[in-house]
Amino acid sequence: MKTKTMKKMIVGLIAVGLILWASAARAQVAPPVSGGSSGGHVYKNAETLAQAFLLHDTDHYVATAWSYNNGNGMFIGMNMILDGNLYITNLVINNTNIPLPQPLAGIPVPSAGYQDFYVQITAVDEYGNPAAQGQFQTNYLAQGGLISISMTPQFPPVAIQLPRGLNGNTMTVNIDSGFSSWGWSYDPTTGLLTIQISDPASTDIGYTVTDGSGGLLAHGTLPFFQQLPGAGTGTNSVFDLHNDGGYVSMPLGTNGFNYQMSLPFDSDVERSNKWVSGKVIGVPDVGYQSKLNIYSYNLNGGTIEVRKWSATGGMELIPCSVSNDQYGDVSVTTSNYVDRVVITVLPGTNSPSRFFIEVGRTY
Repeated sequence: MKTKTMKKMIVGLIAVGLILWASAARAQVAPPVSGGSSGGHVYKNAETLAQAFLLHDTDHYVATAWSYNNGNGMFIGMNMILDGNLYITNLVINNTNIPLPQPLAGIPVPSAGYQDFYVQITAVDEYGNPAAQGQFQTNYLAQGGLISISMTPQFPPVAIQLPRGLNGNTMTVNIDSGFSSWGWSYDPTTGLLTIQISDPASTDIGYTVTDGSGGLLAHGTLPFFQQLPGAGTGTNSVFDLHNDGGYVSMPLGTNGFNYQMSLPFDSDVERSNKWVSGKVIGVPDVGYQSKLNIYSYNLNGGTIEVRKWSATGGMELIPCSVSNDQYGDVSVTTSNYVDRVVITVLPGTNSPSRFFIEVGRTY
């Protein structure tokens, strides 16, 4: 196996506030959706989240923070740009640009701290598309306090085929409760209803569409990924981002391999209509340059699955050769060269609660 050293992981993530789209918005034709309803659970399928995370490669982050001190009525507003390593490269406080001799490893916090502190951060790709977002709020941020944020990926819009020529102004669209931001549009020319969800409480989202008289037009579960036509040191409080669903990105970089130690099984995945614990990992950059080898020691009966990432439809299992030794170690190698993949590690009965994994190119 040819390997090279590990590069720093940069994982990105988003979501933008959505508004109700104009009913005249154009959309491309998508496969029709029919029947069914949401399962009613609030699990986030980590494999579906991984599919969303891999839609965009994070180039940098944009963050906005606010603080209001009730005691003295002082308001602080901050706008920041952070590089891929979460160092602040541009900082504006109360509309004043703050010169930075070198990037800051976190927000500078005064000795008195910040009261009623809120921050929102968005991961952005090189084309300016939002990839993921997260928020953090606390009554008091002390110097060196960790700003721990769970990042949620941006899901693509979903198109649902309805009859053409309906009156979008009298149509009612409802989705399962618990979703902070979503929007929809209907194009009477194509008959397509387009729904976009931001920050979903579940990856299994039921919807119903009724006409002006309350008659049912459509219901089911949103078909995500269906093809659409057409703690810190010093006085700075540093960012600590972690991905929704326990997703971990492990890019190979120019060195050809990456590894993670002590990973927990903190992802929810669906198997045989049941939710089970596992760990979901994305490798964004194999790039058809080689096969991919995955190795985990002391997995003790656990299994490793590899799926071909796709921007539309489901993710297919990739044929692999599997080797298990007497010590409980597992080695999995894809049978063919691969591009972007999603790896799911499922524990066995005797697997430890945390495990080691290495991914690398092999020829």
